[in-house]
Amino acid sequence: MPDKEKEQEKRHKMIAESSRYLTLGTETFLPVLIGALVGYYLIDERYGTSPTWTIIMTLLGFVAGMYSLFKTVMAVNKKK
Repeated sequence: MPDKEKEQEKRHKMIAESSRYLTLGTETFLPVLIGALVGYYLIDERYGTSPTWTIIMTLLGFVAGMYSLFKTVMAVNKKK
């Protein structure tokens, strides 16, 4: 029984560690997408400034995504 519990605990630990890596794509891409949509639909279409704010908000989303990626990588490295 103890071997089975250790194996199950090891499996849970591996899944928890790998889940950080599985979310990296979403954490990086989602801010870029949100920035582009906000820039286009909420600012550019309302004020007729296309594509100025779409580009600015997309770049800000990219910076936010890279910051999130950097924080996640630093947290993973800190644990090791």
